[in-house]
Amino acid sequence: MNKKIITIVSSIAVILIIAVGFFFFQSSGKNSIKAEHDKYLALINDTHDFNGGLKGLETLDNDKGQEAFKNIKIEIKIAKELKNADSSLDNKDVDSAKKSIDKVDSLTTDNSFDKAIEWLKEDITNYEKALKEIKEAKSDDINSILDKYKFKHSSLKIVLTEGSPSKTDSSKTKVSEDTNKTTQKNTDQYKVDSYDSALAQNYNHYQDAIFDYIKKSSEAVSEATGVHADRVSYGGIDSRGIIVKIFDNQKGEVGHYIFTYNINTNMCTLDSVQAGPVVTYKAIYHV
Repeated sequence: MNKKIITIVSSIAVILIIAVGFFFFQSSGKNSIKAEHDKYLALINDTHDFNGGLKGLETLDNDKGQEAFKNIKIEIKIAKELKNADSSLDNKDVDSAKKSIDKVDSLTTDNSFDKAIEWLKEDITNYEKALKEIKEAKSDDINSILDKYKFKHSSLKIVLTEGSPSKTDSSKTKVSEDTNKTTQKNTDQYKVDSYDSALAQNYNHYQDAIFDYIKKSSEAVSEATGVHADRVSYGGIDSRGIIVKIFDNQKGEVGHYIFTYNINTNMCTLDSVQAGPVVTYKAIYHV
């Protein structure tokens, strides 16, 4: 009799252990996937690594992810549009950024991306306010206007400094570039009012070439360094010149270059923090 009772109790204990173990296994799996999801949302909302956050969310677009997050496909669409808006602002294309934000607003069903949306909208709003003030200003001193606004995408400040509207589509940009090339055949340089303006406009002129150089240089040594230039962007201005930041999707910001303008030699230089001057450019704009 005692042996039967022991056998029954043992069987019940085994069943309970298996049930509890299965419960914890299931719970652990759900907690793990939730932690991954939270991490990718934080990349987008807090550090504004839109590319990294998007790629992370895309890894959850599977059976387990769809079971845990019913709106994962919509979240991926929203993340893509936020990434597009961020890239558009980096490229001074405010109109395209606004279109992407409109798409985000139409897709949004909760507050998962509120911080990122507000972060992008604030730059667009500040740009439009500053542009309106500049157009209505009676003097040419726009610095006092720009000082009132903070831009996370400093490229917008360059556009306003130049007094140029944001581009609205790629065809207009192409026409502008072709016209600029034709004009440069007739005159090598353009005189501007200040050093800051010359620095900003020379940088804007050579920006594509700078980005291409940095990406190619980084990829050439990526196997040795383990660092990839997945994104290169304008990083603001300090006493040294214009900062050009490099981002690795996995490691975040991994370095930067400095673009400078020398009044005496009328040359611009791209400096590597590690190697010093790496490329020189003839200044198109001078004081």
